[in-house]
Amino acid sequence: MRDLNPNAQDFMIGMDVDEGAFLRAVRAGVSGYLLHEASPADVITAIRAVARGEASCPSQFCKALFDSLTGVREFTPSVRKMGLRLTRRQQELLHMVARGGSSAPTLPSG
Repeated sequence: MRDLNPNAQDFMIGMDVDEGAFLRAVRAGVSGYLLHEASPADVITAIRAVARGEASCPSQFCKALFDSLTGVREFTPSVRKMGLRLTRRQQELLHMVARGGSSAPTLPSG
């Protein structure tokens, strides 16, 4: 779409209340995001907002968006959704490394 019209605004309708899908859509450049159960009035309001150059999303996603932008809580994909079969400890290590930590043991000094 953007190849045909670089000024086009992307709009997405999500099927589930999934913060990860929402944040991926925002990172991909969508300006509007609604859930499939949105009313016709909500759809019209959101499309008009995006057409005016504004962003539109369900209120339940605002906190995830702000947290992601401020780095308060970086989104880490769910291990289950990725289809990995990891032990609880492996999952803890994966999340720790994703947040910039290390899986290397710390040795006592001195």
